[in-house]
Amino acid sequence: MARIAVLGGSGDMGQHVVQDLIENTPHEVTIADKDEPTSQALANSLGDRAQALPVDATDPTELDQMLEGHDAAVGCIGPFHRFARPMAKAALRQGIPYVDLCDDHDAVPELLTLDENARKADTPLITGLGWTPGLTNLMAKKAHHEIGGASRIRIAWIGGAKDAQGRAVIEHTLHVLTGKVPSFEGGEPIQVPAATAPETVHFPEPFDPQKAVYCGHPEPLTLPENLEGVQSVTVKGSLTPAWNITLAKALIQAGATNTPARLKRTAGIVHKLESILGAGGHPASGARVDAWPKNAEEPSTGFTVVGRMGRLTGIPASIGADLLARGEITEAGVHAPEALLDPDAFFSALSKRGIEVNPAPR
Repeated sequence: MARIAVLGGSGDMGQHVVQDLIENTPHEVTIADKDEPTSQALANSLGDRAQALPVDATDPTELDQMLEGHDAAVGCIGPFHRFARPMAKAALRQGIPYVDLCDDHDAVPELLTLDENARKADTPLITGLGWTPGLTNLMAKKAHHEIGGASRIRIAWIGGAKDAQGRAVIEHTLHVLTGKVPSFEGGEPIQVPAATAPETVHFPEPFDPQKAVYCGHPEPLTLPENLEGVQSVTVKGSLTPAWNITLAKALIQAGATNTPARLKRTAGIVHKLESILGAGGHPASGARVDAWPKNAEEPSTGFTVVGRMGRLTGIPASIGADLLARGEITEAGVHAPEALLDPDAFFSALSKRGIEVNPAPR
């Protein structure tokens, strides 16, 4: 039995990491969060193997002290463009294996600069093991393998506004729809304008076909490095109801997200409005990954997944943390999920928890 610290463990996504670790592993879990009342209430509800400890993620000394004595850590504090690197560096300073939910494209290059430090510390770090990135990376890896090497991979996700209403989720969504974001096309990394190039995607039920637009996620930064021969990796996202995308575009065009302070303030305003007026849409989220063989005009394989955003995001990180804590993943360095994990084994573990990755209909 190991001790696992979940940073941000009482948040929208972190609580699902904590719950899954308690329900499906033998480990002790520390809920490390600045929201002491909420984290303590969560710990009390989960029994003797859960404890709550306060932590201020902006204070490196406090992070170090909290992580002492743990065997692994999970980073769930968002937005990740602010907190991904400090959490990872703290885990490295303590020499403990680490996995995070990082879904901000601009945080990943900063994390990858820690690779040499992680190798010197003989410590594995996995970044982006959530829903998207995370499940989408492994869906892409499986599709790539099935067709003997994909040339093009398209990732699309859809988030129900009613599914997750925390302020950090809103801030992330506005952030990844602002400015220019990474894509990988024609065998080269490029920058594309976010919230452009709408494309109709047939998502799994309960969603109708929906237009998805370019957004800033990490998959185009890592998949080409880990899947041989891939010439194109695009990520597009959508929200339901669709007016959420329209609102986001209007706020971005008005300059309400073009500085960190404005982004944070705007996310807070939207969060308050949704709490009063209701978010609408389905209480679910999903993703679809399609893969094209070389020179093909149509995709030949792909996969879909659908569920509650918290479970889709938190449970993969919990599975990763368990593998790290049990010493089943030991390769030092900073890695994306597809570099280390076997999709079939991972999807089998997900299935036991009620999350199914299914072939995409053709």
